[in-house]
Amino acid sequence: MLVERYDRAGIGNPELHRIHQEDFCQAMGLSRIEKYQEPSGPRFAQCIATARNACRPNAASVQHLLRWQIFNVLVGNTDGHAKNLSLLQDERGQWQVAPAYDLVGTLVLGYHRDLAFSVGDQFNSQQLLPRDWQAFAKESRLSYPFVRREIRTLAARLEELLNADELREAVNNAGLGEHGWVRLQQQRQHIHTQCHKAQRW
Repeated sequence: MLVERYDRAGIGNPELHRIHQEDFCQAMGLSRIEKYQEPSGPRFAQCIATARNACRPNAASVQHLLRWQIFNVLVGNTDGHAKNLSLLQDERGQWQVAPAYDLVGTLVLGYHRDLAFSVGDQFNSQQLLPRDWQAFAKESRLSYPFVRREIRTLAARLEELLNADELREAVNNAGLGEHGWVRLQQQRQHIHTQCHKAQRW
């Protein structure tokens, strides 16, 4: 897949320059081998705290991180670790959370089943209960009703997109043939199941 880099400015011009970026391991002074919560990496609440401390204003960055974790849970991205989160610094020295990247439904591809960051103390995204999200919200210093609202909003949007004609047209235009579309059904079914569960969280 070909995408434009968000950490470069002036692409296609002689004035091209790099936008300073630090992933969350760097921002928290951790080794790259500590990118997973288990056995020795940060908890998601520590990433939230890092964004609160670094970003001014921080509300949008914190919400972005929350939506990122919810998305990982719904699509089965078990590789959403601390090096897949970054901060960008603008020309004034201000920080904000970088756009999301490496968003892959790894679970249906046969990768490990545990989330990189737990929800509460639960690592299995298919076994989450409201109490797990309540613990997650409390640890992250977020309102549980706010977290639940974000879950349901994103779940509803994903459900809407799963069967949208524009999705099929987009993947066809990107070069995914009929055989590829059939293979994609496992991922779509997983998302549908997770979005259905989300209504009870």
